[in-house]
Amino acid sequence: MSINGTYLSDTLYGTEGNDVIYGYPASGYGSGYDDYDGYDTLFGFGGNDTLYGGNEDDTLYGGDGNDTLYGGLNPTYSGNDKLYGGYGDDLLYGGAGNDELSGGSGDDKLYGEAGNDKLTGGYGYDTLTGGAGADTFILGEWGTVYDNGLGFDTIKDFNWAEGDKIQVTGSLSDYSLSNFGNGVDILYKGDLIAYVENTQNVIIGADFILG
Repeated sequence: MSINGTYLSDTLYGTEGNDVIYGYPASGYGSGYDDYDGYDTLFGFGGNDTLYGGNEDDTLYGGDGNDTLYGGLNPTYSGNDKLYGGYGDDLLYGGAGNDELSGGSGDDKLYGEAGNDKLTGGYGYDTLTGGAGADTFILGEWGTVYDNGLGFDTIKDFNWAEGDKIQVTGSLSDYSLSNFGNGVDILYKGDLIAYVENTQNVIIGADFILG
């Protein structure tokens, strides 16, 4: 089912099937992006859903199923969005803006894209790509508990020069690093919780923050 919102602030609900939900009218973006200024809340519920936010600060909930969430399609501005994948193996794209992405359960792929984004994989084997900007990669399940060997995150593009940080809980003394391949393993009390690809320039004292 395809569901469209309006130019205003909408709350839209999907069905238990496979839905495509847009936070803007069926006419699409048209010749420009300026009219899509509503603050939308989109719920996918069951099924494998695709949710599209608009220009402003939207909140998207994938729900059950393998969902794809887009904070916005405007290449220069799409609001400071909050995307929650829920259950399933989800794809989350923040778009432009300072977004918060949370994969939830499942093996998720999160793309912050432009802006200073916060990415939380949640349970499972998740892949986190911050994109341009000073991004925060939050480790553990929703930033609180670690999964004790039931999964780990892969951070694709950590870049300290852009101001990226890795957020953890507890005491920094519980963490250690181990070079592996062309990247770095992050261990919590000896348990692998994340792998940072394509760089070994990671320092606990400088690049980690407590949350």
